[in-house]
Amino acid sequence: MHIARHTFGNISGDRIPIQMLQKLYRHSSVTTTINYQANFMKKEADTALDKVINFLVLFIFYGIKNQIILGLNIFNFFFCKH
Repeated sequence: MHIARHTFGNISGDRIPIQMLQKLYRHSSVTTTINYQANFMKKEADTALDKVINFLVLFIFYGIKNQIILGLNIFNFFFCKH
């Protein structure tokens, strides 16, 4: 059950109102819910990490693409009739 609560907390993040989470978790105090849910509210960090990952994917993709193009150009220069 503990793992399920953590999984739900992680998935819900900051998308579900804290009062609703309080009811779902059956916490008597909203402070308990806020303290518990604070472990899973990382939207800003996730957004920043997504931007870094997207940049790296594009950098790697275009780097590989450019290397292939360069390799084809070199191959064509040496081995194809001009």
